Amino acid sequence: MGYYRSSAVIWKGSYFVIWLFFLGTINTFAEVIPSFQGQEAVQTQVESKDLNVRSIGNVSISNSFGSMKVVGWPLDKIRVRLVKTYEKGGTDFSVVQLKTLEDKNGNLEIRTLLKEGLDIREKLKLRENLPVQTYLEVKAPSQLNLRLFTKKGSVELKRWRSTTQIRTRTGKVKVDDFSGRNLQVLCFSCPVHLSSIESSLKVSSGQGDIQLHGAHGKTLYLESSSGKMTLSSVIGEMTLVTQSGAIEGSGVNGKVEFATESGNVWLKKSRGFVSGHTDTGDIRAEMNEWTFVDRALIESLDGNISLTVPQSFRADIQLVSVFGQVQSEFSIDRRNEKMIGPMPANQIHGTIRRGKGQIKLVTQAGDIRLVKGY
Repeated sequence: MGYYRSSAVIWKGSYFVIWLFFLGTINTFAEVIPSFQGQEAVQTQVESKDLNVRSIGNVSISNSFGSMKVVGWPLDKIRVRLVKTYEKGGTDFSVVQLKTLEDKNGNLEIRTLLKEGLDIREKLKLRENLPVQTYLEVKAPSQLNLRLFTKKGSVELKRWRSTTQIRTRTGKVKVDDFSGRNLQVLCFSCPVHLSSIESSLKVSSGQGDIQLHGAHGKTLYLESSSGKMTLSSVIGEMTLVTQSGAIEGSGVNGKVEFATESGNVWLKKSRGFVSGHTDTGDIRAEMNEWTFVDRALIESLDGNISLTVPQSFRADIQLVSVFGQVQSEFSIDRRNEKMIGPMPANQIHGTIRRGKGQIKLVTQAGDIRLVKGY
């Protein structure tokens, strides 16, 4: 296999660019661009590699030293582009290397590694203060099962059509135009932005916010400790879990179950079914349509609860506030049942239009309002 080299120098005042091309194989391309502005030197090297797809297997892509972007395309091959940026005056781009491995089953691994031959002390020193930043860009057939991993870098995925798992520690995660059996995003503390999703979904963002816009899936599980959740135009069976993060949804359609310690919950212009609990947060749900799929319990220990349902709403309903006020805009056929033990004075128990399902709104210190919608 032959090798090809070429170079060119372009001058512009005190600024010049040197191009150096190196072709090691027919499908590998490297480009080095050093630039000097003032006293600080910044150099960038670009490596490109094309890989043939021999079977529909699994692809694992990891970049431990930077960010990545993966895009689905119609070609029957994988194109890998690695950009290395050296910002501290060095020129040893080989300190980080691109490796590709394929097993006998057609599963492919693409990853960045520290170069071979380093002892443990050298590796530890480089991991603490790596002089090279890397950006990995991959274009591949979208029907491949996918695993993506970074440490501190961001992950972006577009136009993908198969099961995908994304893991990162603190980098931002962005997924757009995804359809497959399952999408999983797991991270310690990262913002997650998902749009145009047709898939079951499991997201755990740690302390990061979660945004989900335009999604349809059988099961949708979102979890965050202190991050805020924002949902719009989402259809499916949803489980929303936070500690202190707020939950806001608009145009939500389906079964919604939530659990939060101190976050507020607000659902507006939504349809379906709602049930959940918060310790100190307020709950406000504005439902254009209500469909019973189970018994509903909406509960806040210290917060207020406001539930808006359509005028045609029918239910066996119980509204209970230990120390707060209870109001209903619906006419409720109240039951005259014999209660055993002390009961809160502020409660309503009865039926609306002979009932159809069971719903209970409970708070200790907050107020409860049942509002008649349209």
